[in-house]
Amino acid sequence: VLDGGELGSEFGDFNPLAAAQTSIAPRAVPAYRLQVLAQTMQEILLSMEPQTSIPTPGAAMVPIVPITTMPGECDGTVTGSISMDTVTGALSASFTFRNYQDYGDSSLVCDGTGDILSGKLRMSTDFDAFDSTATGTTTLEFAPLTIVDATDDLSFSGSISITTLDVDTEKITTNMVIRDNIANKTFKIENFDVEVTEVIGNYTEENIISGTFYNPDYGYVDISTPVPLVTNFGDDHPTSGQLECIGSNSQVTVTFNSTGYTGTGTDAAGGTISFTYDFTPL
Repeated sequence: VLDGGELGSEFGDFNPLAAAQTSIAPRAVPAYRLQVLAQTMQEILLSMEPQTSIPTPGAAMVPIVPITTMPGECDGTVTGSISMDTVTGALSASFTFRNYQDYGDSSLVCDGTGDILSGKLRMSTDFDAFDSTATGTTTLEFAPLTIVDATDDLSFSGSISITTLDVDTEKITTNMVIRDNIANKTFKIENFDVEVTEVIGNYTEENIISGTFYNPDYGYVDISTPVPLVTNFGDDHPTSGQLECIGSNSQVTVTFNSTGYTGTGTDAAGGTISFTYDFTPL
């Protein structure tokens, strides 16, 4: 038996870029918007009404949530549907946003702070999404999706894939073009992999990162972790590991410790880069 909460919790676990957010996501690339979108999608899925039971096997793809149009919390609509492969249990879903706006910063108040979504988002899985032991890949495709608020007007085109490697490890792969429609600039995230492993016995999380960012003002930079980043449960920053950033004519290596991080490298002129940062105690 399916329920909206089960569908919502499946989507709510998708937190793209979260593992790298603190240490590497440039402020100029507002990737945090993807996390906000994941929260919005969880709320939408919780509101959808699936059929009361899993369809009898037979047809390849059958609807478990028929085409449904729902109003935004403050304005606009979202139209979505979800189908399931009755043989494999894989899901396929699509959503079309038309000036959809949520509450935003103020609890249950439409004060204009909520994001406005327009465009299309598709979701698919290659595994039985309702088998808690199944592993596989969930893919989100932005085709494209525009998110607007009081300060940003951003268009996302591309995909995010979340693969469960084992019970403790997930791999998130992002290929995304982000268009800043206000600044008239285009950013790219290419083959950006974040492999996240929860080490339960040590109460830590290990992150292995690799990929490429493109900033229209500064060009390309390749990012990797020669030594995996380790973060204690409950902390918002790594306590050990190394992050390496290499551009066409400069590079820097950032080494994390329990109190902050240090960076060393060379700039475009061949000079030395050196900096230190101490985390501010809470």
